Amino acid sequence: MENRNVPEKDLYQIAIKALYHTFQTKGVDATFTVTADRIPDEILKYVRDEVLFLIDRRDFRPDIMGVVRSSPLGLGIILSEKLITVEVKNEEIGLGDWFQAKNYGDLYDAPIAMLISTEPI
Repeated sequence: MENRNVPEKDLYQIAIKALYHTFQTKGVDATFTVTADRIPDEILKYVRDEVLFLIDRRDFRPDIMGVVRSSPLGLGIILSEKLITVEVKNEEIGLGDWFQAKNYGDLYDAPIAMLISTEPI
C-alpha cells in the first residue's frame, strides 16, 4: 500500500488533529503532544516518579501523549487530569502492537491507551 511509504513520524500531527477533533466533538477537554523524541515538561508533571528514569529510552516512550481534563457540571473547575498514551503504526497491526500500546497505558497509569493504524484490523 502507498501509506507504508510515509514515515510513521509524519503521521503524528495528523493523528493529533484527529484525536483533538474527536475529543472536542464529545465535549471533552484534551490536549496532545508528540512524545516519541522527548516528553515535554507539561506531560512530565503527570508521570510518576518511579517511571521518570525510564523515559530517556525511546522504547519507553509512546509516540503521542495527552491529558484529559474533567470538569463536571460545566463549572469550569478541573477536578481531574488523566494521561492518554497513543501509539501510531503505519502498517497492519498485530498482537505485539496491541500489547505495546497497553503496556504504555499501564506504565504511565493512563486510563486511555490507544493504538492507531493506517491499516484496518
